[in-house]
Amino acid sequence: MESLRANYLNDPSINWDSSVVWAFNMLPKYLWDAWKDDLKPIGFNWQKFMKLLSYRTDIGVLWYKGILPWRDFIKGVIALIEGPIGTGLVRDRTS
Repeated sequence: MESLRANYLNDPSINWDSSVVWAFNMLPKYLWDAWKDDLKPIGFNWQKFMKLLSYRTDIGVLWYKGILPWRDFIKGVIALIEGPIGTGLVRDRTS
């Protein structure tokens, strides 16, 4: 992520932090690949998972900047999955 920012997103007048977290969906893809076998049976698909993560870009940025440890980032994502936003997405059949 650091090399992506340094090589492609280097305009200092723009805050690129959220773009770096979402770049090429690398972080979401990593999480989805690890968790999809557990998430699909409860009603998540890739699109719903991406929508869910968009609600907490802030914790992704905090992790990327080294402020939030990986363990706490993962706990935040799990809390999002299990909380009202995650359960609401699972119930929503249109997403």
